[in-house]
Amino acid sequence: MFINDKPLTDNQIIKEFVELVKENGEVKVNINDPVRLSDYCIKEFTYQRVSGRHLYKILDRYETESYLAKENICIKRNGGYIIFSYVSGKKQTEENIIKQFIKLVKKSKKVTLNPSHPSSSPKVANLMQDNDLSDIDFGYMLNEYNDLIRKDLLVIERDNIRRFSTL
Repeated sequence: MFINDKPLTDNQIIKEFVELVKENGEVKVNINDPVRLSDYCIKEFTYQRVSGRHLYKILDRYETESYLAKENICIKRNGGYIIFSYVSGKKQTEENIIKQFIKLVKKSKKVTLNPSHPSSSPKVANLMQDNDLSDIDFGYMLNEYNDLIRKDLLVIERDNIRRFSTL
């Protein structure tokens, strides 16, 4: 796309790309062939704006990555893809609560709870009360962020009871 018959600058392309990621939530860009093998929205985005190779070069710069981080866009490299995902304020809050839970478990060495009724544990009940969470919300977060929890804690599940302990 041209503005007054002038090509878009790299900064303009980056700003439009940020809007694209916020609009779609998550965008996959293939490293080898950014136009044909990436998400369809990338094909539409690059049309009359920029070539796929040039888009990849712009996105792979350190300055661009730091700007995207300021815009709450998370960058993951997965094989031949770079995945850009928008982290909303709610998701960031949930991750912070899970990190508080991990600190709580590390402090007390182990916590045992029922995922459908996590407030049965007094320590977890205090955490839930501080963050205004119901049993359903916290149980959902335990399932949603299971990978994040398992990075730092040992999780044993038996008969719908979970025991979280330090590694």
